[in-house]
Amino acid sequence: MAILIRHPWLLPQVEEALALLDLPEGPATRLRNAFFAWLSGAETLDSAALIDHLAHTGESDALAWAMRPEGLPQAAQAEAQPKEAEEGWWHFFLRLRGEADLIEDQRAAERDWIA
Repeated sequence: MAILIRHPWLLPQVEEALALLDLPEGPATRLRNAFFAWLSGAETLDSAALIDHLAHTGESDALAWAMRPEGLPQAAQAEAQPKEAEEGWWHFFLRLRGEADLIEDQRAAERDWIA
């Protein structure tokens, strides 16, 4: 989420993939919904405009959660190069998407074992 906040120009490229993520209820889901709402009417895809939108729509706490300084990847830094930001986003997407698939595989195996 922090990568997209700092580099919202990525949103049109990753919108479909972002929608596929099975995110837990809370800040991550609220941010994703806010991103999509903002994207549909944004005049410019810049970080300041997105941060302003998040602040004005009551998502300041979700913004603070995503942008907490500890653990932010280099791709989430404002000075990250476009290629670095894009590769960083896909790296984390694949990790999150892969985990969801593994959890589903585990659940299916448990159902089979019980049966």
